Amino acid sequence: DTYDVDGKLKYADPLTIDEVAIQFRKVKFVIAHLGNPWIHSAAEVIYKNPNVYADVSALLVGDISKLSSSEVDEYVVKPIRWAFGYISDPTKLMYGTDFPLANMKPYLAAVKQAIPKEHWAKVFYENAMYVFKFPRSETKQALSGIKK
Repeated sequence: DTYDVDGKLKYADPLTIDEVAIQFRKVKFVIAHLGNPWIHSAAEVIYKNPNVYADVSALLVGDISKLSSSEVDEYVVKPIRWAFGYISDPTKLMYGTDFPLANMKPYLAAVKQAIPKEHWAKVFYENAMYVFKFPRSETKQALSGIKK
């Protein structure tokens, strides 16, 4: 989706990434917001292409703690859980903040509900380290907030 009313939605559809991912296999591509609202298409592009990843940031913007638990489940938890299962590779998704558009504490809690705990280190830390080629520093501090 685009947050800008002048942005053209035809360029936001994640299927457009498939074409460039095939053409440029050595480039890593990250689909923002899990391709929302085209989550099913995004999941297929991610599943199919070894060089395509996604962040799960800001499927909803604002303070989701003001929503009912059923709304958070419907619009955040279920879509992420479905994509995680469909893609079936815990190295392909990563947490993203989209700060300041989303209130992080409740959003982080929702994403933790969607991702099996045994994959938290990958989704919340390791995958971004790999995709963005950050220096590998295995610090307790970096993972301390994730393992709770």
